[in-house]
Amino acid sequence: MPKHHLSKFLDKVTGKEVLEKVDEYSETYGEVLLGLHREFEKLQGMVEGYRRELEVATGEMRRLMGGVKTIQAYLDDKAQDVAKAAEEVAGSLETAREIEGRLLSLTDEFRQCADELKMLPGRTAVCARAAVLSVLALAIAIGVAVWTLV
Repeated sequence: MPKHHLSKFLDKVTGKEVLEKVDEYSETYGEVLLGLHREFEKLQGMVEGYRRELEVATGEMRRLMGGVKTIQAYLDDKAQDVAKAAEEVAGSLETAREIEGRLLSLTDEFRQCADELKMLPGRTAVCARAAVLSVLALAIAIGVAVWTLV
């Protein structure tokens, strides 16, 4: 038996060959495990960074939602104010139309009276015209005052 084969045989029997293989695999797998561990720590750091960013973003979102709720409440109040104002304007418009109708009716009546007064003789016609004009001016003044108040 050659020396080389004897040495191999003795290595197998003594476990030296197994020990060398274990050392070789241990070193190889140790490097792999260290690389995996480094990669794991790197990923763990990235996850922690993302978690912090998410916490900041969540806080900012909560703050913004509070602002949105405040603005929404403000807009709701203003919408109610606008609705009330629209009702008031509609009521004022209706009142103004009623006043306009009354003034038109009075104007027609005054014209009829003026036409009748034109037929009266002398001073009586002048006094009657003056009375009609003063009543017309009073009606217009009352209409303007009511319009202003409404």
